[in-house]
Amino acid sequence: MPMSDVARRWAPRILGLGSCPCLISAALLFASFVAGAEPVGAQAGAFESNRCADCHVATVSPNRSHVTDWQLSAHGRHGVGCEDCHGGDASTFDAALAHRDVGSSSNPSSPVFYSNLPKTCGSCHEAQLEAFAQSRHFELLDETGWRAPSCSTCHTDAGAFLLSSRGLERQCKRCHGAGKRAPHPENPSLARSAHENLVQVREMLEPAVRLISSIEDDTRRARLEQQLEDAQAPLTRAAAAAHAFTYDSFEELLAESRERVEEVWRQLANPEGDAQ
Repeated sequence: MPMSDVARRWAPRILGLGSCPCLISAALLFASFVAGAEPVGAQAGAFESNRCADCHVATVSPNRSHVTDWQLSAHGRHGVGCEDCHGGDASTFDAALAHRDVGSSSNPSSPVFYSNLPKTCGSCHEAQLEAFAQSRHFELLDETGWRAPSCSTCHTDAGAFLLSSRGLERQCKRCHGAGKRAPHPENPSLARSAHENLVQVREMLEPAVRLISSIEDDTRRARLEQQLEDAQAPLTRAAAAAHAFTYDSFEELLAESRERVEEVWRQLANPEGDAQ
């Protein structure tokens, strides 16, 4: 169920707004606000302490958008710096020292070489790597070095932005489909559907997190926080299953998470019933 449907169903009751369309719109805006992104200052922290970004923006080399994408990404916001993936020393302006042991992405020994990305990304994203390593895609990547998807195929480069649902479908169609080199022509539509459903559940979950954090009753807040944690667990496992491209398992886990999140929203909308 999309976030707009969730908010339309529950937020007016939570906020006591009745069924007026204008007030429902206000509820939707409120739900969007409470699920808002991190402040700009938080995003700027990693950028301000990273000498790589300072120089590469100033020299427009190798590509200014590469640095901008990183700055706006979850990596940039959480202090994962250039050196964590590329190597080198991000604390100095000395070019020789900064680029020591940094290889081009076209160098097979580089940690950001196409077929090395799973190992590099997996140093932090262990569950995703473990799932991906069980897939035929990983097997082909290991065998060929490039004729199979790697992390950047779906998540782009420095920004690590996951493609849209349609974007994923287009990527899958490059190999899967009538007359293509890979079997399973159904995979592109399965990937698109999986991504759309995952986004829907996340859009249900995120505003609930913010609303629950604002509850003053300690006992009720703790109970709902535990229920949220129980709803997030299968969602995390579903995201891992998606990296193995095991769609049956993915759908089962996602359905479990959706059911638990909907129960949280029901209790948010009916505090009297929750207390019984």
